[in-house]
Amino acid sequence: MFGRGIQLFGPFWGHVLGYWNAHLKNPQKVLFLKYEDLKENTTLNIKKIAEFIGSPFSLEEEEQGVIKQISEFCSFENLRNLEVNKIGKFLGEIENSSFFRKGEVGDSKNYLTPVMAERIEKIIESKLEGSGLTFENYYHIVPALEFDAYRDQESPDLEHIPSPRILSIHISYNTLPDSIRESECKIIYICRNPLDLFISLWHFLLDNKMEKYVEQISIDEAFDMFCRGNHYSGVFSFILSFRMEKVENLQCSSGEVEDPKDEFQELLQTLEQKTSWSGTQLVKYNGFWFPVRAFKPVLSVQKYFKAKDSDIILCTLPKSGTTWLKALTFCIVNRHIYTIDQSPLLTSNPHTVVPFLEINLYWEQENPNLEHIRTPRIFGTHLPFSFLLQSIHESECKAIYICRNPLDQFVSFWHFMSKNEREKDGDPLAIDEAFDMFCHGINQFGPFWDHVLEYWNARLNNSQKVLFLKYEDLKEDVTLYIKKIAEFIGYPFSLEEEKQGLIQQIANLCSFSNLSNLDTNKKGKIIGMFDNSTYFRKGEVGDWANYLTPAMGERIEKLMENKLEGSGLVFKTKLATSYEENL
Repeated sequence: MFGRGIQLFGPFWGHVLGYWNAHLKNPQKVLFLKYEDLKENTTLNIKKIAEFIGSPFSLEEEEQGVIKQISEFCSFENLRNLEVNKIGKFLGEIENSSFFRKGEVGDSKNYLTPVMAERIEKIIESKLEGSGLTFENYYHIVPALEFDAYRDQESPDLEHIPSPRILSIHISYNTLPDSIRESECKIIYICRNPLDLFISLWHFLLDNKMEKYVEQISIDEAFDMFCRGNHYSGVFSFILSFRMEKVENLQCSSGEVEDPKDEFQELLQTLEQKTSWSGTQLVKYNGFWFPVRAFKPVLSVQKYFKAKDSDIILCTLPKSGTTWLKALTFCIVNRHIYTIDQSPLLTSNPHTVVPFLEINLYWEQENPNLEHIRTPRIFGTHLPFSFLLQSIHESECKAIYICRNPLDQFVSFWHFMSKNEREKDGDPLAIDEAFDMFCHGINQFGPFWDHVLEYWNARLNNSQKVLFLKYEDLKEDVTLYIKKIAEFIGYPFSLEEEKQGLIQQIANLCSFSNLSNLDTNKKGKIIGMFDNSTYFRKGEVGDWANYLTPAMGERIEKLMENKLEGSGLVFKTKLATSYEENL
């Protein structure tokens, strides 16, 4: 049952990922801890908790050993041996002693077979893929909201609790009240590897003879339910009933409109559609081609997204340096929060830490709440400049655009789409036929020329608003452009940072060779469709010559002359010889 996700407040995966993703989006709001890390270095994590909640230890306190004293007082051995934890019951039902069994890491091996452990390993790999998350309580003085405060009263008075109020809760992140997610309060989440968690909970229920909450089943049956991921209703049926009441009320209140017309489908039927060379159905809207599956999110972005003055929008065509730009910008902005050796990029794909507007955020919800994301918010988009909202144009937010020479961009995207198996609307075309469609402007978020020219002209009109970059230029001198990006978005490097080599450290961390060799980028998927590994193929300039004929290259050259005539925009199709010799 555990293996199927049928557990208290489960499934395990959904619960953990909810808080993990919340931490990635806003690390100043949510601190994510692991039980195993606390066991390994308790004092370090005590300091992290103290700093996170705004109660850091002074140097004097550290020298006096206060941190060590807290660690020893709250240790498993000390708490278990206190008389108060040997006798009595919590909530009148649960033995205090059952909260202190072993507290060991790896105790699951004493109860589960190697086959069971292997099953969990496979589930971890499947459920957590692409997230970057891996796995190698004291209830009386810190009340649990759903078990203590709201157990006997529907709306208890909590004003008598001294500030800062410290409360605990078991429910998932998505189920938290809006007042928690939208306020300035702090959330600390701690998880435990699923094998030990399951064993500990199993013994806890057995020790407390909670027959009225669980069926009398064997440990292997219980484990199977956990692995399946279904919700368990017994102990918190009151929570589910409360949520159902809210849903029913919401449905009643929205009942004013009956049988609304599907305006999106009506619009879609009026637009030109074609099957692209990759087998993806495209729709042409205001001169640009969009994947039909992404078209509704594109419209949602246009309708609902509200830019803030501090926002940073990273704009690209697919496979033009998007991954690299996201990694560099994230590191520049967050260099005072994360040291290089603690960067989330070591455990998360750049597209996870910097989400796309239309492919991530508005793909999952028509009008998501983005207010909880820490400032400055960094978003990615493939949308043309003319599709960016008026709020982006009128606000003080910054837009960074990176483009790539069309030959390499086409070849890179062709490989990317070929390697990602997914539902297709038609059969992919051979590379020569695909190239012909590309030259006619039929490609995702294209035509290529119109996309790059919109941002090029926007940069000419307002260089304080749009920074225009070329992939090939970054390949020649990445440190120069790291400084340019930092200055453009208002995060310039100090002379001391430059002397310390921080710019070069960021360049090394975000380099193709480093990112492509991280485990997080070798497995897993982005939005469940694109393999992380396919974002890192070669990253070379001029690789098109290995796949396209000289005649194809000449055709693009003529198109470039025609489409970009008079703009001042030119592209390099290969790097300088001196650079190539140093590769």
